[in-house]
Amino acid sequence: AIGGLISQGIVDLLDDKPTDWSDYAIAAISGAASGETLLYAGPMAAGAVGGGTRALLRNTRDWGLGRNKGLNLDDVFAETAKGFIFGAIKIPALKIPHINVGRGSWMAVQKTVLTKASRGLIKRISAKTFFKSMAGNLIQDSHNIVLEGVAGGLENRYSGAISK
Repeated sequence: AIGGLISQGIVDLLDDKPTDWSDYAIAAISGAASGETLLYAGPMAAGAVGGGTRALLRNTRDWGLGRNKGLNLDDVFAETAKGFIFGAIKIPALKIPHINVGRGSWMAVQKTVLTKASRGLIKRISAKTFFKSMAGNLIQDSHNIVLEGVAGGLENRYSGAISK
């Protein structure tokens, strides 16, 4: 959700044209869907889910407000494919001390836990360690979610302006 909100805020700053609350709600929901998918299926699937969710929600909102005559599935499929392709682009992760870089970082804790678990040295982990591992992994890859959201938001804004 945070990645989606950040990406919508960046789109508004770059475009110098604020959007209404529904764009932020759509960004938060699609960012949350993308982030959850990232944890389990990787960046390409996360991009596809984020793009598809954003397009589906945007189309549903516009249909409900009478801005279009129905659900545009071509747009939903196109945004899903764009998100998948954008997720395939390898962008170096941000290096944040104590989160994903250095001894004792959340990512180092995750690697240690996974190594010990694979060797059968531990049977369970604490909730705190689990959440540090998941959060470190999400932060490590969240820049892709933000960049995909910014690209999708800018593309949507300018493609709508061009087609009018």
